[in-house]
Amino acid sequence: MNLHGTAVLVGDRGILVTGASGSGKTTLALAIVARFAEQGRLCRIVADDQLLVSPHHGRVVCRAPAPIAGLAEVHGIGPRAVSFEPAMVADLVLRLVPAAQMERFQANKFPILQESVQLILQSADLAAAPRKEDPILLP
Repeated sequence: MNLHGTAVLVGDRGILVTGASGSGKTTLALAIVARFAEQGRLCRIVADDQLLVSPHHGRVVCRAPAPIAGLAEVHGIGPRAVSFEPAMVADLVLRLVPAAQMERFQANKFPILQESVQLILQSADLAAAPRKEDPILLP
């Protein structure tokens, strides 16, 4: 299945960032990668913009389509090569939504194919411009 989103491997955890076009998915993913790189910790993009997702033993595996593997669409610049991992298991879905919709969403699971992944909602307003002093929380 093809899914619109960005996948980031942080250590041994996979984060799938979803949201509308222009909501800050790539900006947030690149900020997470940069923050962890500063700390000398493993963090890489798996796929940006489009993901191939498939079920595997009750988990959701994300991969980049071959034509865009290793690329991230940097806002205002275009596609750029990034360090990447070929695949990850999604442990968390971070959905970027307008601030006004934060309270309306009550689901705590995000269904993908026939599996469910833990869901956290984040205001797209904050994700689009992460600040260095903001903490990055992981499951």
